[in-house]
Amino acid sequence: YLGKFAGLEGSYRRQFQTIPNAAGIDTTGNRWEAQGFIDFKMVRTFVGYASQQENGTGALDQESWKGGVRFFF
Repeated sequence: YLGKFAGLEGSYRRQFQTIPNAAGIDTTGNRWEAQGFIDFKMVRTFVGYASQQENGTGALDQESWKGGVRFFF
């Protein structure tokens, strides 16, 4: 929490080099996410960003924004 009603969340995942499977597929990469939020009693509004990169046989590069409302009972 940054204050009484607002905060930040984040995560990071690293995928180390794999041993190729029977199909010859091997990958390495990372993924990270960051999210900010504001709480109003039982309701949390949030906005976040995520990025994922994979290198190797199945190369992948994705970025996304997300936002919404969560209810806590």
